[in-house]
Amino acid sequence: MILSLMDQYSEQLSGIFLALADPTRRAVLGRLGEGLGSISDLAEPFGMALSSFMKHIHLLEAESHA
Repeated sequence: MILSLMDQYSEQLSGIFLALADPTRRAVLGRLGEGLGSISDLAEPFGMALSSFMKHIHLLEAESHA
């Protein structure tokens, strides 16, 4: 059962695992789990330019709708 589901959704799973492979994106999800905040609030502890941070956000959003 599980293996047939994995075959059926292998492309989606690959994208999700790729998104979660990055430690910054995993940390972002952890922070989101603590409660919603603004993008600036989420980006602050990572010490990166907002444009760079937004690339992580966009990838997470894209995979959440896949």
